[in-house]
Amino acid sequence: MLVGRPPFSASPSGRWAAAREANAEASVESFDALVANVLRLNYEMPDELSLEVRQLIDAMLQVQPSDRASIGELCLDRWVTALGPVPPDAPEGVTVQCGECECE
Repeated sequence: MLVGRPPFSASPSGRWAAAREANAEASVESFDALVANVLRLNYEMPDELSLEVRQLIDAMLQVQPSDRASIGELCLDRWVTALGPVPPDAPEGVTVQCGECECE
């Protein structure tokens, strides 16, 4: 989590969890509002997030899977690679020997 809370809130104030705890009816209404926000891509991001990370989040949070960024695209994203490229996967069958333990 980047900002300490989920991106979709059931209410404009983001207090759906409190409403859920208040009573079961509020919980159902809050859940329905949460689902509606997800399906409408109605989410908020804090102002302090950079443009790069906002664009990354937007690329991931799409209703249609075909509209979402692929893993390859995410690995090449400007925000993800700001400190350097994403390390490649290790080839299958790589083993490491430490030489310090007596394992069988």
